[in-house]
Amino acid sequence: MKYLYATMAGVILSLLCSNFLIAQDTLRLVGSVYDSATHQPVQYVNIGIAGQGIGTVSNDIGKFVLRIPSEKSGDSLTFSYIGYQSKKIKITSHSDGKPIAVLLKPKVVQLKQIEVLSKKLKVKTKGNESRMSAIVFTISHAFSLGVESGCVIKLPNKPVYIKDFNFHIVTNNTDSVKFRLNVYSYDGKVGENLLHQNIYFTVPGKVLGDFKVDLNKYHIVVRGDVFVAVEVVDVYTRAASPDIKSDEYKYDRLYISGTVFGSKCLRRKTNFDKWVKFEGIPGTFSIGFWLTVTY
Repeated sequence: MKYLYATMAGVILSLLCSNFLIAQDTLRLVGSVYDSATHQPVQYVNIGIAGQGIGTVSNDIGKFVLRIPSEKSGDSLTFSYIGYQSKKIKITSHSDGKPIAVLLKPKVVQLKQIEVLSKKLKVKTKGNESRMSAIVFTISHAFSLGVESGCVIKLPNKPVYIKDFNFHIVTNNTDSVKFRLNVYSYDGKVGENLLHQNIYFTVPGKVLGDFKVDLNKYHIVVRGDVFVAVEVVDVYTRAASPDIKSDEYKYDRLYISGTVFGSKCLRRKTNFDKWVKFEGIPGTFSIGFWLTVTY
């Protein structure tokens, strides 16, 4: 009996030590992001360490939680949001669990001169239009806040007006997913974000088939090829059925159609990370994003 008690005590001590070591190996960064002028919360701010694949986004009331390896103490945490100046805060061991308030300064955006399009406009579909169910891409799950997925869409080198953004949903096991749409310049590599305001859209749970995001009110005019991406900013998951194991049923994911011979598609873990190819996806396969445009 003494041996049993000693064994149990040893197991408990090992578990406590293990938890202690895990806690010591990570820093838990918590805080809120505010507008420096109005002191109102800023939602869905990109937060992360540049080039490290570590990041998240603030929630709908500006709060955030981010766990990072303790070895990253001394690095800088960057906060970025369209319409505001980016801000960096140095990470220290004292940052662990201590709430911080981040103030972002509004940035004056110099809008480009609007290009007048011809009255005789052609309506075209550009990109990887697909409704295949045999090839699918995952563009969201509950632990992917800040993950961004996109593809190149080839456009003529003239003023092009973007009317809407589209994809086809094959499987939808979420309550709802909120995305930010980003449109980047593209000249062999992904360049700057061409948008001057955040564009959000929500995919409700159970919705399947073609999904369209109307962009007419944003008056987006581009010239030449672009890289169009969706970034996960919020995921509401449906509770898994008690008789279904979570490893057998991906109840928090959204799958959309892909295509066999499409344009280049890339993904990155956070807004501050490098764009890379989709893991495990053949080079000719591409995500099924397409645009309706006029020019």
